[in-house]
Order: sequence, then C-alpha cells, then structure tokens
Amino acid sequence: MTKRSKYLILLVFLLNLLTLQLLIQPVSAASTYRLNWSYLTGDGIYSVAISADGQYVVTGSYDHKIYLFQKSSNTTLWTYSTGSDVESVAISADGQYIVAGTDGYYIYFFQRTSNTTLWTCLTDGTVNRLAISANGQYIAAGSWGHTVYLFQKTSNATLWTYHSSTDDDFKSVAISADGKYIAAGSNDYGVYLFDNTSSTPLWSYLTGDEVMSVAISANGRYIAAGSWDSKIYFFQNTSNSPLWTYSADFPVVTVAISADGQYIAAGSDDYRVYLFQKTSNTTLWSQSISGNVQSLAISADGQYIAATGDDNYVYFFQRTSSTLLTSYLIHGIGSIVAISANGQYVAVGCLDNQVYFFSRNTGGTGVPFVNPGLLVIALIAILVLFYRTKSQKLNFEYQ
Repeated sequence: MTKRSKYLILLVFLLNLLTLQLLIQPVSAASTYRLNWSYLTGDGIYSVAISADGQYVVTGSYDHKIYLFQKSSNTTLWTYSTGSDVESVAISADGQYIVAGTDGYYIYFFQRTSNTTLWTCLTDGTVNRLAISANGQYIAAGSWGHTVYLFQKTSNATLWTYHSSTDDDFKSVAISADGKYIAAGSNDYGVYLFDNTSSTPLWSYLTGDEVMSVAISANGRYIAAGSWDSKIYFFQNTSNSPLWTYSADFPVVTVAISADGQYIAAGSDDYRVYLFQKTSNTTLWSQSISGNVQSLAISADGQYIAATGDDNYVYFFQRTSSTLLTSYLIHGIGSIVAISANGQYVAVGCLDNQVYFFSRNTGGTGVPFVNPGLLVIALIAILVLFYRTKSQKLNFEYQ
C-alpha cells in the first residue's frame, strides 16, 4: 500500500469521526428536548420561573422589565417596567401569582391576569432571591440588605423579618409548597430554617464558607444546601445535624430537590452535575460538562434534570442515567434554568439577553454535545492530510 493510499484511508476515517461528532445524538430520539421558541429582551437575564404545568413563564431582565409568557408563544402576555435591574422572579405552582425583586430594593407582586401590581414593598437592599408557596399565599425574599422577609399575598406588610447578626447577605431562599417552612442560605456560612409563624430560626447550621444555594422539598421535610466550601449538605427539618454531606472538588453553586425529597441534584465549579438519593451521599451518578455549572433544576417527580453551564450549553438528563438526553448550544451563558413539575417544559434565562423555552418530545432532535477539542484536532489533521496528499499528487504528476 502506498503512502498516498494510507493518507487517504486516514483522511476518510477522520471525516467519518467528524461526521459522527456532529450528527450522533446522545440517546435515541425517543426522549429528547427541542427548542420551541426564544425571546430577545433588552439586556441580560438573571431570573426565570415556570408554573408547575409549564403553562406560564416569567422572566426578569437587566433591561428593567418583567416579562410574562404562555408556553404556546414568545408573544408576551404582559410586561412591566420596574426602573431597575430585575434580579429575581418566582411564580406560584398554579400560575396565578408572580413576584419579582430588583436592585432598586423593591418587591413587586402581581396576579397573572394583569401587569398592575397587587402591591409593592421597599426593602433594605437588592432583592436577589425570591420563593413563593404553591398557591401564592406566602412569599419569601432574601436581600443584600442582610435580611430575610416573609409576606402573605394579601399585603405588603411583612409577617416577619430576620436580619443577619453579622450583616451578611442572603444568597438563596426556598419555601415549602404550603408555605410553612422557609430555608435560607447566607454569606455568613449559615443554613437557616424558619417556619412561617416566627422570625426565630427553628435551627441554623454553620458550613465552611458562603452558602450559595438552598432547596426544600414540597412537604418541607428535607433541605439541601450547596456551599463555597465545596460541600453539599442534606438535612431533615427536625434537626440541624446533616443526614449526610458530600465533598466535591470545587464550590457547589446550585442545588435542587424533588417534591418528595427523594432526589437531590447539585452543580459545581468542578464541571459536574451530581444526582443523589436522600438515603445516601453515594452518587446515583455524576456527569462532566465542558464548563462550570451555573444553574440546575429537577422535576417534581425527580425524573428529569436540566442544567446550564458557562460553556453556553443547556444540558438535559434523565434520573435513570448520566447519559445526556440532549444538549443545546445557545448564544450566551445560561444564568438560570427552571423546569415544570413533570419535566415536560424547561425555561432558560441567558446572558445573551434571551429567554429560551424547550419541550420534551418524541422524535425531536437537539444539538448534540460536541467535544470541541476533538473537533479541532480532527479538522487540523484533515487539513494537513489533504495538503500532504495534494502535494504528493503534484509531485507524482511532475515526475
């Protein structure tokens, strides 16, 4: 076999490898996600929320606006101008009530049917996290003013407030479906659990660094937390002694929990998505992506997980396997993701100023996850082989 023939065989092999990387889906198209629509706002999006049935999506943008959509279209049902960056949004499970917080220190509360506020409240700092009970009866807020707030839907008068004794900000809040329990995570390294009757914590727990994310099961029995100390903490509401902890390689920036507390998902700056069962800190699986995990969400039944990374991809998983269902290349870092109760619908807010809406379908196709390094190597090798083969051909003809 001549050298030219060998080069041609290798060239064909590399072309086939490149084609497989571009065309092969991670799993069969029997279960995948597809992009239904996207919408361009006037600035980056740092908050998005979805109703339990996926019918309604609310997002807040740094263009100072709140946007409400129905799943069927990227035509807004309404918008509302706040006059300052929208840092956080939440929607009740039934889709009836919407709450938003801004860096103008205000909280805005709406009924879905109108962009006229039911009430507003001026707080003591940027409202960077919000949570709302399933029926919209209770609203919890965490602020950079070092305070956790609890409201009822009927009034902007607080039921209670809790101010950090160390003047540290609250990065995350979560609320049980009935609004009875509220979890909060703080820059003071603390995880806090409250009930709706008192601002005195039921308990608190000191981690090794800033608490980046907290999540609470729908029934309020289980609490998960992710910390900058690279650990995941899992609690029962009856005690501040963790049921278990897990050490990742880098800070844990986001956690989520299924409605019954059976499954816990976490994302870390070690480029990994983790899935656990409540009974053990042994992972059901973990999966590497090609960037730091920015946000993740898990369906109420724990069957589906969606995650975003700073690599401009959205990733979709099923509980039963770490193998990707599919991944989508978007046009900027996906800062926040939300998923409907049954995992049928996913909304993503992105720093490219867009909100993306996906649905799970049968027979659809997504953009496969492509290993960028492998593509670059294959392309360079193809070019080198092409020119070497061409050069040999010219030499042969000259001779």
